Amino acid sequence: MKSSLLLSLLLLSCFTQAQSYLDHSTQWVETEEAEPLFEGMNKGRYFRLTQLTGDTVIDGTAYYQAVTHFDEYEVTVQGDTVDAFSYDNHWFLREQDGRFYKITPSNHDERLLFDFNLNVGDTAYINENYHGAWVVQDIAFMPVGGSMRKAFHLARENEPEGFFLIEGVGSSRGFFSGATPPCCNGEPLHESVLNCYANSNGVFVLQELPGYCEEEAVSAIQPAVKTGIRIFPNLIREEKSLAVEGLEPHFTYTYRLAGLGGKGISSGSIEGNRVGIGGLAAGVYYLSIIDGKGYMLHTEKVVKML
Repeated sequence: MKSSLLLSLLLLSCFTQAQSYLDHSTQWVETEEAEPLFEGMNKGRYFRLTQLTGDTVIDGTAYYQAVTHFDEYEVTVQGDTVDAFSYDNHWFLREQDGRFYKITPSNHDERLLFDFNLNVGDTAYINENYHGAWVVQDIAFMPVGGSMRKAFHLARENEPEGFFLIEGVGSSRGFFSGATPPCCNGEPLHESVLNCYANSNGVFVLQELPGYCEEEAVSAIQPAVKTGIRIFPNLIREEKSLAVEGLEPHFTYTYRLAGLGGKGISSGSIEGNRVGIGGLAAGVYYLSIIDGKGYMLHTEKVVKML
């Protein structure tokens, strides 16, 4: 009886951990290109940075407060920007049992945003289902934030190549743009891409976006906290450890070293303001410094030379 109860508790613990994805460091960077509706109309280009900014309670239910910053541009055929403007949208997000739910301040009717409990053959309601339902074709796995997440390949009759719904992250076509209406010649009106995603476990790059998901990934998806922390050297040759400058004395810090795709390489406590990197293969990495509460304070790109 005791062993059965212990097994049940372990399974419940694993399930609970597997279903918790969001934290206060969660952010998404996505881009979109919108084709003109008619001849002579300009293209639209969009950059979105979505981040969780706090907590709130609505009708007795806990939500994360979220804000999406939009930078929108109208671009001529020649590539010239003819109009540009920015604005913020505020909304609320919560997760429960592997599902994300969303409401907006103007409409407190909650709706399902993403469901990560799908099986092959299930219909996935991603935003709106335009011209046919999206059906799960197969399920693979990909590294996200140091762990393996399910990647649901979604397709429909008139778009067999489809896209991916990534467990705990969202759609590979953008956090909100999983399904877009076709226009005119049957092609999608909007081409959206989720470029990168991050939470306290690190950065996950889905599609590189120069200036945000490559060399300066952290500056885009990490909150602008002035910590004064520095990591050196950034260019590693024969060094067996890296120095971390700017840590408060008598505080506990840990580190996480991840590859370009967000997969964890190593992690542990920071002893003597140094992080051991002995045996590290040549390549590009992100080293994150985390405080005792689990908040990521600083992330810096380091390169190990051949």
